[in-house]
Amino acid sequence: MASYNSPGFVSKIQASTGASPSSDTIVVGNNPLGLAFDGTNIWVANLGSDNVMKLQGTQSGEPVAIIDTFAVGTSPAYTAALVRDPHVGPVKGYA
Repeated sequence: MASYNSPGFVSKIQASTGASPSSDTIVVGNNPLGLAFDGTNIWVANLGSDNVMKLQGTQSGEPVAIIDTFAVGTSPAYTAALVRDPHVGPVKGYA
């Protein structure tokens, strides 16, 4: 789950209950708009920060962590659900 604030945040939620412990919330860039999971990591497109963040995909009980931040084109809005090569941008930017 992501909030569209400045700065925004991403929260891990438990699928069976919808619960989101405050310890499973991480601050990301401004106006996160797109989220994707590639099977290992979570990608967040931050519309207001012109970047994409790679978050560690976690198991139950593990905290969410930022792995890296990538500068991209203006106003990234969406992420691709299946990204295999981290050097290929998982985002579509628009002007």
